[in-house]
Amino acid sequence: MLNPMARRFRWAIFSVPLLGLMLFCLMLGCPFAAAQPHQNTPAVSVPANQAPQTLSASSASDAKQESHTLLAAGDIVDCANLSGSEASAKLLDIMPGTILTVGDLAYPDGSDKNFSECYDKTWGRHKARTRPAPGNHEYHTPGAAGYFKYFGSAAGDPGHSYYSFDLGSWHIISLDSQCAAVGGCEKGSPEERWLSDDLRKNSPNCILAFWHIPLFSSGDEHGNAPAMKAFWDDLFAARADVVLNGHDHDYERFAPRSG
Repeated sequence: MLNPMARRFRWAIFSVPLLGLMLFCLMLGCPFAAAQPHQNTPAVSVPANQAPQTLSASSASDAKQESHTLLAAGDIVDCANLSGSEASAKLLDIMPGTILTVGDLAYPDGSDKNFSECYDKTWGRHKARTRPAPGNHEYHTPGAAGYFKYFGSAAGDPGHSYYSFDLGSWHIISLDSQCAAVGGCEKGSPEERWLSDDLRKNSPNCILAFWHIPLFSSGDEHGNAPAMKAFWDDLFAARADVVLNGHDHDYERFAPRSG
């Protein structure tokens, strides 16, 4: 979070009947660089498992603001039953904004067939405005080949499946939490060095990062993932604002973290 006194948050949660899927809306604002700078306050973790999220500008400060919308979800399409993903895709049909997919996009295996016959029939109609991150199910197919084939350059490259982009004054970072597939996630690994450098170059921005496996989770299926600590430490040091994760098939939202 930036200055917590300069923000208003509004939440809305809806549900549709597949894998406990929830639609979760978060409204937040980010001042331009000329407004209040980052303070030394902790990052906010907002796990987004199975939960499309909306983030758009809405601040109590008088600083000049811009408005953008992000819609985020993880664990999205189950080829055994497309009803839930079709229901959430119909919501996307009427919701503008950039879509972030937070891993495990096409069950069971993220294969070419899972993407072409399942994901593409529902969320695929919004592919052009989607920015993805891979999950463990994408790597059930060797090298996450189905994922990279489907999303093309929007997903980065095999072996370098992490990337970033700007959305107004927000800097958005997509990471790959499948550590064995990307040369590790620990301090000094290729991905961690890239993240550290990217954050250094973009520290004046408001920062949101998203990846599949959360560092913190109270879920009883997977729980905490200490392997993500190096990413978290870099983001905390850069005073990042929001982290979105998936993986644990539940909804959980944290207050500001202290490290």
